[in-house]
Amino acid sequence: AIVEHAQRGPFDILISGSFEADCICNGLVYFRATEVVRTWLLGVLVWMYNHPYEHDQKTFSAFLNYTETVSREPLDLPEIPPWDTLDPINQFVTPDTFEGNGWSGNLEDIVIYHFLNGESDTGSDLDPSGTWMRDHGHFEPGSGGPPPCRPGEKGDNCAKATGKVSLMDLFYTQDDDELYETAKPAHENADIRRALLSARKDTRSTHLLGKQCGPLVGVLDQLPVKSGASKEELLRAAREGGKRSRA
Repeated sequence: AIVEHAQRGPFDILISGSFEADCICNGLVYFRATEVVRTWLLGVLVWMYNHPYEHDQKTFSAFLNYTETVSREPLDLPEIPPWDTLDPINQFVTPDTFEGNGWSGNLEDIVIYHFLNGESDTGSDLDPSGTWMRDHGHFEPGSGGPPPCRPGEKGDNCAKATGKVSLMDLFYTQDDDELYETAKPAHENADIRRALLSARKDTRSTHLLGKQCGPLVGVLDQLPVKSGASKEELLRAAREGGKRSRA
């Protein structure tokens, strides 16, 4: 599906997007090995080396001259390779753990499911796979699921464990060997199917379109929750965005 999409342009870069927002997601990226891509990517890396405080995904979007910026002044951009977004609706999708994500369509049509795995940041309070996903994800442990604390795991993450697991652990620690040794579809496993369906939405909300990408996409006092709402209420309000009527 990716190579076929690239050939239709032809496109030198393909990148995943957001289900309900004008935002890219560089969790999934295809690069064609061309000189224009090498020059462009080197420009991204050099700029980030000199601006280590900036987020890589935001920088990636800015260098594509898309919906984000990383500088008040216009960037001296290299030639931008021809690019396009991968289908974020049904084929290359992301769970709705964060606002603006989710998917719609058929389980059989999902090509890649982006786990939001951030275990390289474990212990830094920036880990969306472990700390955040275990506390706020939909993903309950089932057959073959690991315990809340892994062997040898210590510290606050273990003490605050809720019994939930990350998608990485859920998908790759099932007891069904056929999932890993044959072409058996992952969604035929009951635990994985339940996790996938928990992020499926019937409609796409439009309230994020045209707004800033990243964590500052809304104003808290404009959410449909009462003042002083708990984290669980705020998270539920963000997830239910896909259930609102279209604007």
